[in-house]
Amino acid sequence: MYYLRHSRTYLLVSSFVAIVLASVLALPAAAQSDELIKAAGAGDVTTVKALLAAKVDANGKSEHGITALMAGAAKGDLEVVQVLLAATANVNAKADDGVTALMGASLKGNLKVVQALLAAHAYVNACTQHGETALIMASQIGHLEVVQALVAAGADVNARLNDGGTALMAASGKGDLEVVRALLTAKADVNATSNHGGTALIAASYKGYVGVVQALLDAKADVNAQLEGKITAAMAASAAGHTEVVRLVTGEAAAPAPQPRGSGNRLAAGTEPVYHVSSEVSAPKIIYGPDPKFPEEERGTKHQGVVVLQVIVGSDGQVHDARVDRSLNGNFDEKAMEAVRSWRFEPSRKNGQPVAVEIKVEIRFKLY
Repeated sequence: MYYLRHSRTYLLVSSFVAIVLASVLALPAAAQSDELIKAAGAGDVTTVKALLAAKVDANGKSEHGITALMAGAAKGDLEVVQVLLAATANVNAKADDGVTALMGASLKGNLKVVQALLAAHAYVNACTQHGETALIMASQIGHLEVVQALVAAGADVNARLNDGGTALMAASGKGDLEVVRALLTAKADVNATSNHGGTALIAASYKGYVGVVQALLDAKADVNAQLEGKITAAMAASAAGHTEVVRLVTGEAAAPAPQPRGSGNRLAAGTEPVYHVSSEVSAPKIIYGPDPKFPEEERGTKHQGVVVLQVIVGSDGQVHDARVDRSLNGNFDEKAMEAVRSWRFEPSRKNGQPVAVEIKVEIRFKLY
């Protein structure tokens, strides 16, 4: 009886896939590729296999240059990735912004997918138009095992963003001690400076990450390096009220940090001044802003509303810091933070140059 039910279910699924496949194959080639990308991004390996068997191009791209392999890697679905690689999907294809499948998997933190892509000869040092690499992305999020795998595969630990930022600066600004240690062990330059003069030590000092500061000092970080030619690590720590960090860096209290005009005395990851939108500073524009996932725990409660976040958008268009300004509850707050950290912006500009700004963002949760 069980076998009969199982067989009927299989027949129903097979019939459904056949119907979907027939409708997809009636579409133009570009639309067929879109369906393959959609299936890969949803982790629908059955549909992916069926479309590939029907000769849908494994390397077809979306309007923004995304491929099915990129979508599957970003989803973190190992089986989909393996099926696409077997179908000769281009492991080093780039989206319009330069993102690759390896970068998507590194952001997701899926070690097995990262390893599969590396085994398929993914170029570990590919970079986006902003200079981001898979290693920088994994370091920003704090995926230690992925960082270690990328380093072992030859990732350049001193690769730089267009603004001069490095993986070590990103990890230090996030306070991820284990990633910082892994990068230092891999010979990351502890005294690399951003275009504004920021360093990993200044980033960690401003945020008050005592353990990271100590690790950087042990690696001979320069305590006299200056952001914008005037703000040292001790000054940044003092301005933020981190007296223990001040003690570590100098052994005595430091003078308050000078406040760049319009910055609100904030620093983006310790590497650049942060401004506020004004007549002189334009507002950043969202170019990639996926909606947050509705918390599963809240579906039965019919609870909905708005979470307000205070967000720092760097001159590279990425979210460098986010904190809750107005809470809905812990479940909603977590999903709001998770969503906004993946957003990308056209950065604000001051005197024609991209700058970091602090803005408020409303994240709306609504049951449909």
